[in-house]
Amino acid sequence: MGKVNGFYYYNVGFGDFDPKSGKINDLVVTDNKDREKVLATVVATAMDFTRTMRKCALVDRKSVV
Repeated sequence: MGKVNGFYYYNVGFGDFDPKSGKINDLVVTDNKDREKVLATVVATAMDFTRTMRKCALVDRKSVV
């Protein structure tokens, strides 16, 4: 995403895969009742990423409808 004050910033986003468009839709609300599983996946992914990319800051800007 960019470098500021010696840190690389990366924008992370999460959503549902749309097989018709082949893209990730971060505006859809599926409410699969699996919030804890999703949150655990997000945290594990962030930890994995920051172990690899040492000087980084992760940024998530929530889409607002």
